[in-house]
Amino acid sequence: MATRPDSATLDRLRALARAAAPSEAVAAVFAGRATFAVVAFANRAAVPASAFLVDPIEFAIEEHDQRVAGRALIAWFHSHPGGRGGPSAQDLAQAWPGVGLWIGTLMAGGRFELAGWDVDERGARRAFTVTGREP
Repeated sequence: MATRPDSATLDRLRALARAAAPSEAVAAVFAGRATFAVVAFANRAAVPASAFLVDPIEFAIEEHDQRVAGRALIAWFHSHPGGRGGPSAQDLAQAWPGVGLWIGTLMAGGRFELAGWDVDERGARRAFTVTGREP
């Protein structure tokens, strides 16, 4: 599941991470033929600065709407504000087989790094890294 984001998707994820800081942002990334859709969700974790949790009913409704629009879930995005771009043990435990894990990290100087990970029973493998600067 090594799909890479286009520049508009990268900009949207950067904006979500920046707006949510110091909490973790969380979004689902859907893709169709040539389009991405980034759907942000409220982070319902007890400690949103170090974890994320999505309401399953909210997700189910959105996933249905995206399927009707011809898009499928390709990745879960969340941010690690001031942290590292690799998945935590909790991230790995919550990962969905066949769905990418995209982690955004806010860095000094307005830089943003997005690391895409493929996760399966053997562990996590970095699929891509994209960096960008605040526009």
